[in-house]
Amino acid sequence: MASLSIPALRCGGPAYMPQSHSLNAGPFSLLFEEGQLRRIRLGNREVVRRIYLTVRGPDWSTIPGRIEDLQLEAGNGEFVIQFNSHHRLGDVDFSWTVGIRGFATGEIRMEAHGKAGSAFLTNRVGICVLHPLQECAGMPALIRGTDDEPREGKFPEAIEPQQPFLAFKEIAHVVEKEWLALVRLEGETFEMEDQRNWTDGSFKTYCPPQDQPKPRKMDSGWETMQRVTLLLQNPEGKPVSELVAALAQSGALENRTAAGTPSEPFPILRPDTGKSMPVPGFGFGMPSHGQPLAPEDAQRLKALSPFHLRADFRLSHPGYREELARVAEYALALSLPLEVALVVPPDDAGALAEFAQAWSDSGAEVVRWLVFSEEKDATTDQAMTAARAHLGSLDPLASFARGSKGDFVLLNRNRPAPQPGMALAYGMCPQVHLTDNRTLVESLQGQAWTLLTVAATWQRASAIVTPITLKRSPFSTALKKPPAADSGSPVASVWRGQVDTRQFSLFGAGWTMGSLKRMALNGANSATYFETTGLLGVMAGRGMPADLLKSAAFDFAIEPGWVYPMYHVFADYAEFVGGSAYDITSDSPLRFDGVLLHAGDKAALLIANLEETAGTLRLVELGNIAGLRRLNEKNAMAAMMDPEGYRSRPLEPCPGDAEGWEIALRPFEYIRIDLSAG
Repeated sequence: MASLSIPALRCGGPAYMPQSHSLNAGPFSLLFEEGQLRRIRLGNREVVRRIYLTVRGPDWSTIPGRIEDLQLEAGNGEFVIQFNSHHRLGDVDFSWTVGIRGFATGEIRMEAHGKAGSAFLTNRVGICVLHPLQECAGMPALIRGTDDEPREGKFPEAIEPQQPFLAFKEIAHVVEKEWLALVRLEGETFEMEDQRNWTDGSFKTYCPPQDQPKPRKMDSGWETMQRVTLLLQNPEGKPVSELVAALAQSGALENRTAAGTPSEPFPILRPDTGKSMPVPGFGFGMPSHGQPLAPEDAQRLKALSPFHLRADFRLSHPGYREELARVAEYALALSLPLEVALVVPPDDAGALAEFAQAWSDSGAEVVRWLVFSEEKDATTDQAMTAARAHLGSLDPLASFARGSKGDFVLLNRNRPAPQPGMALAYGMCPQVHLTDNRTLVESLQGQAWTLLTVAATWQRASAIVTPITLKRSPFSTALKKPPAADSGSPVASVWRGQVDTRQFSLFGAGWTMGSLKRMALNGANSATYFETTGLLGVMAGRGMPADLLKSAAFDFAIEPGWVYPMYHVFADYAEFVGGSAYDITSDSPLRFDGVLLHAGDKAALLIANLEETAGTLRLVELGNIAGLRRLNEKNAMAAMMDPEGYRSRPLEPCPGDAEGWEIALRPFEYIRIDLSAG
């Protein structure tokens, strides 16, 4: 019997566990990781989320860099780093020579000299700075433009469709009373975009400006020099030593870990029972592999109590009738109604009339129509009107939603007028820009902000989040290509490229818990996750041929019949659908995350360690604890191979009480803590 290695079980493999260096520059703590500065903190407050160099192709694909000749020296609150970064893929050949220094005064400076080794097309070459959401969203900012004129601004609160700041070379915001963090940029013209549009957990300062022609032809031998400097400033000219002394006296600079948070006392997780939100139902997507559903898989999926099954149809593709027959049979096996996504061509009336007839012949049931426009980023009024006219009579109880067939940004930049009973649909993928674990964790904040923006922009509109996937859904990816002339599945040639090995990992389980939490606490009406079976599903699938459980993305074996760790997150969450969700506040929210769920006489706390190191946290104000169930590298294989046996075992007793207790979590461990009324 095959099994997964510990790195694969934890987070999909060693490629997602890069080496990190914990550094200090005076009062700043930070991480250096794969040529980037990350999570620069002042005490417990994050100041800059990331500083990095990027090279992107003409299609916006990121050309990864290979770090060579790395030299790092650190001590006494200072550091010096030097390295070369080579970006080579296809026609692209570009290299950076990089020097980074951190000073005891709190100054951090990155200087990068870049040179093209070949001629190629690019949409972006340069430094990027990411600004954190919690500390910046809705807060004032001071800007110095490229004309040297200072101006006041504000980081947007709701997600801004377009760039909030243009053509600047300095930006500052308050980080402590009377103290500013100033980011100074040189060598290019910089502007900022609101990355929450793609569920990134940041605002991004980048170059060159978006209004410059793209793609740009980069000649061989072209050179650039760019510099970014982070400084602490006081309007009254006070020295940084006064700030350091104040932070040291408060204890904010003591015992800082690699993430910049205090290691003692342990991070505290505490339920916030002042406000509850209803726990929404969830569904899954039809599998892209095209295989039928095995009876055992149907039983295991029904145990998760999904509300619907999503099916996608591109009406300009001639094979949708065959796909509709398969979808109807699959939904019948699960006793589920369908969430039907229709991509409507410009001649929508004829295409919709043909689909309506095919639907009537299929005998399938629908809970919701998602209407998208083939040639537009967001649904047109014409497509919506035509869809209601042709589909409304098929099931009077089915609802309609419009929006984006991809990211939230496409809806946000093409906002329909608010209407009574409006439902808005969009998908989420956490790695549009970057692909590492920390970026995916940060994207959970971005997920919440899309829902908050829907509520602020279209009051009382229903948010239908569909689909939520680790990489772009195969259907969304296939839409970038012209409709196939044959009747084969549009996703057949692309789905293997959308495999992410974290789908099968404990990290995938913790990330899924964090996403379900954001859906519940921020008012999602419905959420659709992943697929049912296969390499993009919540389980492998009992009847899956071995070749469909292989991919170039990994070199280990996935066995038919396995469920993935995220299966157990959905199983835990399903017990509380229709109940209430409460936030869990965390002193270290990017590492330890959790949600409190309550329904009837049951209550449970779901917690995940979202990082690659073990850690201890302190839980307080929980009430009476009945016991807990762990999912970690020690028992994950047993839980994957025998999910029913894992879930039927007695709960582990807890050593704590209502006053609080410490609990140690392994890397990427997920736990469920049951609470009792007695």
